[in-house]
Amino acid sequence: MANNKTCILCHKTYKHCGHCKSESAFEPSWKSAWDTEECMNIFQILANYNNGAMTASEAKKELIKYDLKDKDSYSPKMKKAAEEIMAAEIPADPYDDPKVKNMKTIEVKPEDLENKSERQPKKQEFIAKRSMKKSNK
Repeated sequence: MANNKTCILCHKTYKHCGHCKSESAFEPSWKSAWDTEECMNIFQILANYNNGAMTASEAKKELIKYDLKDKDSYSPKMKKAAEEIMAAEIPADPYDDPKVKNMKTIEVKPEDLENKSERQPKKQEFIAKRSMKKSNK
């Protein structure tokens, strides 16, 4: 069997036949698009970044696990995505993540918790006030 497939990420040619009763017939189905599992994983990370499913820092956390030595053979869009991702900084603290930055922090003091029962009306007081409002109408 000749090299009949081309990896959609690195563009290397490789042998694969999903129909023959040869060794490649028992290979995983992803072999019809990628030459290695590493290429498949890299492609999925880059695609998720390009589609907005991952931020650059999230993608970098995953992408640094792989060797990008063939990056120059990627398509221009995938190569650009890989470069953008690798240029991104990984936040040291998970609270530096852009998704968490916009959340407001509320400071609660111990004395606020102790006096909470004094500030809120008791259930009977609330019911009495509500019934008084109805009778005044």
